[in-house]
Amino acid sequence: MSSRIGFREKNNTTGLDVRLYEGSDPNIGVDPYTAMTDNGDGSYYCDISVSKKYTLVVEGVIQDEVRGRTLPSSDLINQIEFDAHKNADGSGGTSSPPTNKEHNAAAIYLADAGGRYSGTDIEAALQEIAGSGRTTQTVKDNYDTIQNHLHAIINDLITGGTTDALSAEMGKDLGDDIGDMDFSTSTYLANMTNLTNALLALDAKIWEFFIRGSEPGSEANLRRILLFFSYDGQLIGTSGYLTMAKGIACSATHGIVMTRAGSITGISASWIGANITSDRIIYLKVQKNGTDLINLQITDAEAANLKDSTTHAAGDYTFSAGDKIGMAYAIDASGDYLDDVMIMVELTLATS
Repeated sequence: MSSRIGFREKNNTTGLDVRLYEGSDPNIGVDPYTAMTDNGDGSYYCDISVSKKYTLVVEGVIQDEVRGRTLPSSDLINQIEFDAHKNADGSGGTSSPPTNKEHNAAAIYLADAGGRYSGTDIEAALQEIAGSGRTTQTVKDNYDTIQNHLHAIINDLITGGTTDALSAEMGKDLGDDIGDMDFSTSTYLANMTNLTNALLALDAKIWEFFIRGSEPGSEANLRRILLFFSYDGQLIGTSGYLTMAKGIACSATHGIVMTRAGSITGISASWIGANITSDRIIYLKVQKNGTDLINLQITDAEAANLKDSTTHAAGDYTFSAGDKIGMAYAIDASGDYLDDVMIMVELTLATS
């Protein structure tokens, strides 16, 4: 009857020359011996059929712990224990070494100095990687980070919240919808209320800039319009009137009729030539119902600039609906003149 005995190298080193010699002090290399088979995991085994003293030799070195050990030819596994193939917690396993290189993962002890796994054997550690009983290190940390950033995927263009994501199909639908929008005919898609309102608000803002000339602020209810007057050729005589549209001259009773109340807030004038005697003035006068309201005074020093302007605050020079705004001039010295005059009068309306 033969029995199998086993040996495990303490560092699980494989590829060693492990022999079992007969006797207590064998002549290594000469005395009869039995070579032990390498399992490939640091364990070795062989079969013996005769009960006698044996000595274990590893890489030519006698192992004192197994020197002259009497091994019976039966139940030998209890003499040299081979429990490394049991589970790490001491359970299960087998009393005989396997003859191949496959081993139970639960039988392999895990020395995890970094504390990344709570299990003490490979089997338990593999379970942790799959999710059960994870610690806060490495795999679990990355897994939790991914889970925390996952959001619900919505498959329509109506429901969902600020952290939800549209599905790829909804992205395609949205692209098709935007491509079908025809803004030129003001036909907007259903469920696009916010976009429609934004476009309408933009349209209103464009009109506000067009009419007011600026962003609504302290003058939120004010609107500005411009009146133009001109004089073709040289201003002659000591006084007279400029013309309105169609070459119609202003007068004490003729002017542009105001449709709303407001104020005159600016005047600008330009000309192509001038002659003004030193210390003399030419007056360009804005009139309301034939009465002077504002004078733009052009001196001899200013005449060469070929332009002049002035502004006023809303409320300083006012008019009412129905008033007539006209443009006149007055010359101090005979022979003084402005040539080809253009006047722009800025009105700020007080009501919409």
